[in-house]
Amino acid sequence: MNIVFIGIGLMGGSMALAMRKLNYAENYIGVSRNPKTIKKAIELNLVNQSGRLEKVVPTADFVVLATPIDAVKIQLPIVLDLIKKDAIVIDLGSTKESITQSVENHPKRKNFVATHPIAGTEYSGPESAFASLYENKVCIICNKEKSDPIILKKVEDLYIKMQMNLIYMNANEHDLHLAFVSHLSHIISFALSNTVLDEQKNNKAIFDLAGSGFASTVRLAKSSPEMWVPILLDNKKAIIQAIENYVEHLTEIKTAIEKNNAEEIFNYLLRGNAIGKILK
Repeated sequence: MNIVFIGIGLMGGSMALAMRKLNYAENYIGVSRNPKTIKKAIELNLVNQSGRLEKVVPTADFVVLATPIDAVKIQLPIVLDLIKKDAIVIDLGSTKESITQSVENHPKRKNFVATHPIAGTEYSGPESAFASLYENKVCIICNKEKSDPIILKKVEDLYIKMQMNLIYMNANEHDLHLAFVSHLSHIISFALSNTVLDEQKNNKAIFDLAGSGFASTVRLAKSSPEMWVPILLDNKKAIIQAIENYVEHLTEIKTAIEKNNAEEIFNYLLRGNAIGKILK
């Protein structure tokens, strides 16, 4: 079996390592515009060879698109044009509606399974990949009825072997939910980072006072802007809604503090404590 990884950074590289651990295929082929990325991926044994997309995709039994979503939307129709009739194609993108729409009427649409493994770190590049990234995480499969049942089953089986828990939803629903539980989290982290950097730019010693709470909250601000700019623009409508809702909550607690209203502050914090019953 030939598996082609278009994009071989954290997500693609970790999937390659997970597949190697399962002895899933014989040949792992990497595709990247950056020669240094491919060189590093081969050195780290993420893939065993490289090639140009148009050369290697026609030989592939399985194609994994692990590039930023603006690139996926361009690459996916090209990949479907090139694949063998029974080849499997998946993507790992953080938004789904525009990606699925890009091939809605493609004659090989059934070869494609739209997936989003909810996994990652704040790091990027092939050196950040590790085999257990996906273990015990959730993978969302979108618009499954558009995929060939046999191909869908093979993708499901792979993710289950990778110890992932599967959830199914339509692409629009996916993008709305992810705007609140993932995309907004990253925006908040970047916003806090920029707020503190601006406020404390002349007093770097303040960071010596930062505890684990600050570190954990701004951890996501280390994430790659190259990956996140396309996500934020692609899911613009849902993300703006999430930001507006968040600003309303900031205004609520700000007003309670301005009024020295201890009861309102307490009740606001108490409502927030309810998340502990959901996330344990």
